[in-house]
Amino acid sequence: MDKNAARGTVSLILKIIVVISAVVGTVLSAIAGSRSFMGGGTVFMYFTIQSNIAIAVICAVGAVLLLRKKPVAAPWYVVKFAGTVSITLTGLVFCFVLAPTLGSAAWNIQNVLTHVIVPVAAVADFFVTGVWGNIRYRSVVFVLLPPLAYAVYAGIGFVNGWQFAPGINYPYFFLNWGSPAGAFGFTKGLPFMGCVWWIIALLILLIAVGLAYLAILNAIKKRRLRREQPVIRRFRGSDADCVSELIRRTLKISNSNDYTPECIDELIARHTPEYIRKRAEHTHFYVAEKCGAVVGCGAIGPYWDSETESCLFTIFVDPAYQGRGTGKMIIDALEKDEYFLRAKRVEVPASITALEFYRKLGYDYKDGVKEPDGEGLYRLEKRS
Repeated sequence: MDKNAARGTVSLILKIIVVISAVVGTVLSAIAGSRSFMGGGTVFMYFTIQSNIAIAVICAVGAVLLLRKKPVAAPWYVVKFAGTVSITLTGLVFCFVLAPTLGSAAWNIQNVLTHVIVPVAAVADFFVTGVWGNIRYRSVVFVLLPPLAYAVYAGIGFVNGWQFAPGINYPYFFLNWGSPAGAFGFTKGLPFMGCVWWIIALLILLIAVGLAYLAILNAIKKRRLRREQPVIRRFRGSDADCVSELIRRTLKISNSNDYTPECIDELIARHTPEYIRKRAEHTHFYVAEKCGAVVGCGAIGPYWDSETESCLFTIFVDPAYQGRGTGKMIIDALEKDEYFLRAKRVEVPASITALEFYRKLGYDYKDGVKEPDGEGLYRLEKRS
């Protein structure tokens, strides 16, 4: 079993733990009765249960994708990230804010499942699967959406007198707008400070947790990449089917946000195995290979048969390997090729999706034209 397969197995186990624990914990909370903390028929009104259901759904869908070996779109990792931070908030608030006020009654089986087991397993799964994604630091703003939405929901419930528990129109003491602290006040006892201050403090905590998770994840990815870099080699005829499938998958996932469905379909239809073979006959074609699988490709050849100008072609990286340095490795290999070394000018037709990637590697707009051409491509060049 290779490392990716082992990682997938561990992730599947963690996802199953999350789903089972969330379901059992929710059911036990619902049947525990209104006298217990977050028990009875109003159980679904609490952020704890809502976040448990959300992360259970996320993990269930992720498990299906794993079992079917389906590619995962980039936005899905952001959804997983936001869900993980939300369930982390559930665990942290319970363990360090709510449980101390409840005493030994806090640690019943349903609370342990929904506030400890689910958060721990979900966070572990995030770090196991997160290495396959490319979550940017700016995505941390999305972790604020679920708790902000819940704060609005709880506020509406308070105003309208919803019963979160018998005689109580708020879910947690720090969202009790009618407490002595009110919105902006402070007290010596619970809730210590007003709801607004609690909300601000929790949002700051969420941002800190989100940034910490991304920093840890990036450190894990960098360590993993140092050990598991692909190998760049020349194309072989037997690679054509794999390269064709790689390109089609990448077009669907990575390029679909920048081009129309009709354009994507046309490109997918064009990049057949036979098309790849013909391209390889007229260029020096390279592939990035990892554990026997083709995860990237790129080619270089003469620019309209010129001996002093060359062009880069067919540069694609599997979505699961984007952001890991594979694309730069392919460009480095192409720039060591004889077609590059002999050329005074090298052109690359850059997609909208890959424009900034090439710009960072020193390719500039040809003739200063900063608009895409009729094919939706930017003409970039590098001169020696």
